[in-house]
Amino acid sequence: MKQVLLLTAVCVLCSQGVSSADVISCWNLNDAGDATADLVGSNPGTMYGARVTTDTWEGAGAFQAVGSKDYFGTQSANGFSVSQGTYIFSYKKDGTVSDWKDLLGTNLKKANTSYPLRLEHTSAGKLRLYVQSGTSVSGDYNASSTLFDGSWHTVTLTYADGDKIKVYIDGSLVLESTANYVASEYTLKTYFAVGNVYPWLGEAKSAAGRYDRVLVLDNAATAAELPTYLDPSYVPEPTIMGLLLLGSIGFLRKRSNR
Repeated sequence: MKQVLLLTAVCVLCSQGVSSADVISCWNLNDAGDATADLVGSNPGTMYGARVTTDTWEGAGAFQAVGSKDYFGTQSANGFSVSQGTYIFSYKKDGTVSDWKDLLGTNLKKANTSYPLRLEHTSAGKLRLYVQSGTSVSGDYNASSTLFDGSWHTVTLTYADGDKIKVYIDGSLVLESTANYVASEYTLKTYFAVGNVYPWLGEAKSAAGRYDRVLVLDNAATAAELPTYLDPSYVPEPTIMGLLLLGSIGFLRKRSNR
């Protein structure tokens, strides 16, 4: 009877909206080793680069791209969608970023291209969205006095079928694709990375700097919704499946102790 009550209580919590189903994955990039735990979903990642424990975004640690091939990435995309989504990461430029360096490589790959949809540092501190080498899908945004000023910032990329691809810095819209995103023109790949698109092509193009908390959402977040996710103290709530798993573990432990 006690076991049934335990599982019932967990289900009641789920029905009351305790979970946050919009967050697919969250990595704080403060793990001591290369392996990086997904705090919400089932997409473990790996860091290739240095670790720092001071001057970080969320407090416990950060990943530092000091070499040309440094990046954080995951090779799985459980819960990701080609139809809509949001990528969020924190970044601080703490080195010299020369032209044409990668900041973000998404899971989205357009037909007949080798690269993923990605965000690059171009010339003179500018940002641009690309789907292939030399093929831009946006104009330029001069980020030399914002994203590349040597302070911590958050970068957000959102996409939704039939809408513009949008890039935000600290919650403010700074860049849009020139045409609407068409989901049927893209495929969803397993690789996703910040700092480089090295997993795809083996290119040495990391944008030097520190990278901290990375979030992936299952919808295209609006400007009004972003402040919650951009707060360094934000902690994603357990998913429904996570709560049910905890309840099941409690049930089994109770039963084994009878």
